[in-house]
Amino acid sequence: AVALGLGLGLGLVVVLLRARDPGGVELFLLRLYRADERRVLLVLLRIVRVAVVGGGLAGVELAGVVAERTRGVATVELFTPSGGIMRGAPSGQRAAATRVLRDAGVVMREGARVVAVEACAEVERVRACGEAATVTVETSDGATRTEDFDVVAWTVGQRAVTPESWPFPRDSKGRVVTDDTLRVVGRSNVFALGDAAVVASSSSSSNPNDADFASPPPSEALPSTAQVAFQQADYAAWNVWSAMSSRPLLPFKYQHLGDMMTLGKTDAAVALPLNLAVVDGPAAAALRRAAYLYRMPTNEHRAKLAAEWIEQGARAALEEGPEVLRKLGVPLPPGLFPPPPSRE
Repeated sequence: AVALGLGLGLGLVVVLLRARDPGGVELFLLRLYRADERRVLLVLLRIVRVAVVGGGLAGVELAGVVAERTRGVATVELFTPSGGIMRGAPSGQRAAATRVLRDAGVVMREGARVVAVEACAEVERVRACGEAATVTVETSDGATRTEDFDVVAWTVGQRAVTPESWPFPRDSKGRVVTDDTLRVVGRSNVFALGDAAVVASSSSSSNPNDADFASPPPSEALPSTAQVAFQQADYAAWNVWSAMSSRPLLPFKYQHLGDMMTLGKTDAAVALPLNLAVVDGPAAAALRRAAYLYRMPTNEHRAKLAAEWIEQGARAALEEGPEVLRKLGVPLPPGLFPPPPSRE
């Protein structure tokens, strides 16, 4: 059952779907669809309280977008069991994300672990939003309490979903194991990449039947990001051709180009390579889009995407103009922009 759709400002919406995890806990899963953002926003305006579970990159980005789209209407609360958000991110990027979330009014529930999500028994809340849920929260001191939310977005945990019928070696997380050329171990003509695959560690077991076969230590594991997958795609394409031509295969070498994240329509945080600096705000959003455009495979893709962005930018200029000028420190002339529409 669809719980909620929410516009991302990219012609897409996130739809929360009700499901159960392997342990039987009821969850709300994210799916992306194209839809009319204005119609979806009407759904958001009926929501009073939103819980985003998980303080990683996905949770932080989602909390920022929801808070931006429901500013002054809904309360967004971000749950993370640790003492802060995005524990593996550069410190400057964490600081920028924390600042943006607090400016957007997101309530940071640090040291709070969500251990259960169940259907809400509060009749009025369910009537207002049919997928309301009761969340059981465990605090750092071991105490538990239940709270009701109109929407719960679950962003915690990640596991590769690879068909059981695939006759390929996998590690304990279900990822297909490859050598350093991205060729599946034990297969001469099959390659795998992205977050459904893992490059074998030279120090791990050589037995494909071991449960932890070739799982690299955390210090060697590559992040499950589009940046890694994009770079792997170039190597995989080359190596497929090389294998067909009986040529030597190239070992994959990852080049970290920095960490990028979006924090709303006009906000982003970009940590440059080697932690040289962190750029945030509208300038970071422009830098992130430029990098994304550069990584498109063809000029036709770049032109089409750029045209879509120009159209979106023109449409959003009146809506977001005052906020962008404020973030850039530009004085806003009175009467230049119309007031935002009221909730009614």
